[in-house]
Amino acid sequence: SLLQEITKMVKIFIGNLARDDGAVVITGRDLKPLFDDHGTVTECVVLETKGYGFVHMPNPKEAKKAIRDLDGWQVAGQRINVELSNDHGSTKPVSAKSVASNKGAITKVISYKLQAASKVDDL
Repeated sequence: SLLQEITKMVKIFIGNLARDDGAVVITGRDLKPLFDDHGTVTECVVLETKGYGFVHMPNPKEAKKAIRDLDGWQVAGQRINVELSNDHGSTKPVSAKSVASNKGAITKVISYKLQAASKVDDL
């Protein structure tokens, strides 16, 4: 199901994409080919105002190898930091909201481009 595909996605953090003066020198166009060499990349985004980015890979083994091989790699004169993201999201959700679970904890519910007739059992 779509939910299973989303939860298998590995989100990789890439840091140190900007020089000390804040100018971003590494873009998504620079990063994507590096990760493509390690497997399938479903998304590559650089947040230029933050100086870091994320790559999403559906295969955990390929993602682990990419992290291991590319951490500390020299790109455009910058040594990049590559690690598993603390936020194990996938692609951008259409909407997200928090709902209370039966134990009082908060659970995040994400709806991702579902058909209008979709039911909970479809997830």
